[in-house]
Amino acid sequence: MSKPVYSDEMYHDAMVVVVGDIIYSNASCDSKIGRIRKLTEYIVRRLTKYNPNSSLELGDDRTIAALKRAGVTEQFFWDAYKVIRNNGNDANHSKVTVLPDEADLEHVKKASLITFCYLFFDYFKKYPFGSSPQVMRSFSLLPPFMRLTVLLELLRADPSNIFVIDKLRLVLVKTLGMDDALRLVESEKEFLTAHQMPYSSDNMKMKILIYGVENMTTVMKEMQETIYDYLVREIPKVRILGEINLPYTTFETAKKYYLENGIIAGNTPEITEFNSLMKFRYTGIRIANE
Repeated sequence: MSKPVYSDEMYHDAMVVVVGDIIYSNASCDSKIGRIRKLTEYIVRRLTKYNPNSSLELGDDRTIAALKRAGVTEQFFWDAYKVIRNNGNDANHSKVTVLPDEADLEHVKKASLITFCYLFFDYFKKYPFGSSPQVMRSFSLLPPFMRLTVLLELLRADPSNIFVIDKLRLVLVKTLGMDDALRLVESEKEFLTAHQMPYSSDNMKMKILIYGVENMTTVMKEMQETIYDYLVREIPKVRILGEINLPYTTFETAKKYYLENGIIAGNTPEITEFNSLMKFRYTGIRIANE
């Protein structure tokens, strides 16, 4: 008898219930944290393609080993995993007598969002960000706070991807506003100044067209700038260029736009996998005003 193979559809109905309990119910903070732990188990199953017939616990050494075999080594994932595992343990044990409050719940929710972000980070490890314009457009139909986390981690992993840097300048402003975006850039100055902008010869030709050959000094100065220089120069232009129009800021408002414009036509592995990932992320999310 063949071994059962993981599929998102196996867990779809259960995820709808769990997401509903976490976001839309009046359950206690304690109960919601327990449900976030279960939701994380579904995410881990997806990452590892875990045997559907096998039980899975976040604290089990076999689960941790499966994640590492799947290439999950990044610290930002494991930090979030630890928050969910530890708080989920407390939510499931009678030994704990102090119940979690809203602040504890928000802390675990943020960790849960990071685990979802990791799914996209993992996808872009396989299919580099920018390799498909359609994927980049569909990715933009996630709320900006989620895109910001993914793009920051992609930049830290690979500072040579100019598509990541370009989209980051926009989402920084959309998520944080101009002043806080610049403050975040300042907080990352040491890393950002250590890496040159990954300009190509085509970028140089475009700059010459924009500035003119009589301004080659400006062209050459920008060609030699760091990522920090670029972001400090470009972030203030975002509002001026009218690039911050954003009709959605939550998953509920974004889902409508995703369903209307975000499902990519085509059946290449890159597109098929991204479509299924977006569908997984929006599972259980209700469209605003429905």
